[in-house]
Amino acid sequence: MGYFISTTLSSNQEYLYKNNLLKSLELASITLTLEFKKYCKIVNFMAEAMMMITNGYLIQSQIPAIFSNPFLENVKLSNTGAFHSKYYPDISQVGIQLINASKPMDIIFPKIEEKSLNFMYFGFEQDELFYCYPGQKMPESYTPIVREWFYEALVNQDQVVTSEPYIDAVTGEYVITISKTLKAYIDKICVAGIDVNLDKIQNLILSTKKDEEIILIVATIKGFVILSPWILPFGTRLFEKSLTGFSEDLWDEMLNGSDIIPFTFESIDSTFYTCYRKLVYPTNTPTYIIIYCFDQASYDSKVVESTFTDSYSLIINLVISILLLTSFVSTIIYFYITQRIIKILNKTCRSLKEILLKAGAKRFNRLWRRYRIDTNNIVLANILDMINEKLETIEKEDVHYKNYYWGAIRPNDIFLYKDIIGKMLPTNNLKFRLGKIRVHFVNMMMMNYNQHLRNLNKIPLLSEELIESSDDDELSQQERLSILETNN
Repeated sequence: MGYFISTTLSSNQEYLYKNNLLKSLELASITLTLEFKKYCKIVNFMAEAMMMITNGYLIQSQIPAIFSNPFLENVKLSNTGAFHSKYYPDISQVGIQLINASKPMDIIFPKIEEKSLNFMYFGFEQDELFYCYPGQKMPESYTPIVREWFYEALVNQDQVVTSEPYIDAVTGEYVITISKTLKAYIDKICVAGIDVNLDKIQNLILSTKKDEEIILIVATIKGFVILSPWILPFGTRLFEKSLTGFSEDLWDEMLNGSDIIPFTFESIDSTFYTCYRKLVYPTNTPTYIIIYCFDQASYDSKVVESTFTDSYSLIINLVISILLLTSFVSTIIYFYITQRIIKILNKTCRSLKEILLKAGAKRFNRLWRRYRIDTNNIVLANILDMINEKLETIEKEDVHYKNYYWGAIRPNDIFLYKDIIGKMLPTNNLKFRLGKIRVHFVNMMMMNYNQHLRNLNKIPLLSEELIESSDDDELSQQERLSILETNN
């Protein structure tokens, strides 16, 4: 039982840990994807706006263009952009026309500015112009056409491309550039780009990691390490095994593998890690790879410890639950049986009471009907003695009633319905007249008998007067019987 519970909990623990790890990885991937998609939309909007402005002159600006070449060091404009060229002030006529056509972007830049962006800019082949917002002092020899973000966009025209992290020439910070090629003013090649601060990207990804024991690695699709738990030189590639422990074969396996299939590697400090990876697609092509890893040995020990603790906790909780359930069920059964016994006893008492009443009344049922008795309020102890005393007298009365059979002396119905049958039979002979006298006598006796019963109803139940009068009733009944016998 214990082995089964431990095995089950261990497998459940591994499943939950893996599930949580994959959910955290998915969250980090979605967060990074949405962030870069936002930047891609900004670059696309900048490219479309520049083409419409320069080719159609939809917006015009009367403010003269500003060149940053004469700026002093660390001078930065707040609400407008500035142009730069290493050929300044020897700008060609076409270059001047291009500057005048594109400077209305100063109206649009403030509307699309983001706090996470360092700069928004355009690089032109014509006169190697560089149009930057906000305006900033640039190095005198700065030219955009030799920058990675520029020639990568030229190679992948009509696509949004993301550069490798690099050190910004102006601020000295680590940035990532997102750029796109366009054609501005009489088909002059131009590249729109934005600089994203690398620290803000790193902080954004770290905010999605909830478990401190999980290590998080983020790299570009070319292997440039953006974020890792190790202190690495800037520009380190993840597949540099001497620094990270990842081999080139493992790197190829990660790029071509599945999101749900784990892989393992040994770091330079001989720690074995189990990892899951996720590719990030801000555009149609993968740009970054996010890797979540955990120490396998530490994880195994925690799973065993957690499983041991959870096993005994589960057993204790199970035993307590069974005891509570058993007590509850026993209580319900006890109350149910008790109620049933009480009902059976009450029913038995009522049945015994009815049996005693019926047994006592069976011998004197005729006399019993003369008294209006509420059987629910009878006290048996008070009347049983009276029943025994009067039992002999009642038996005598019962004999008299049985011997005096009223139907035997009742005349035929022919004497009661003279009007209907009398026409067919003689009515003046002696036999008919005697029969009529007998009918009148019976009616008179029944009237006296009914009057006697009504008088008895007025006497209290089994009172002393009733007991005393019972002897008189016996005498009167005997007298009536003797009279009837004499008449007969």
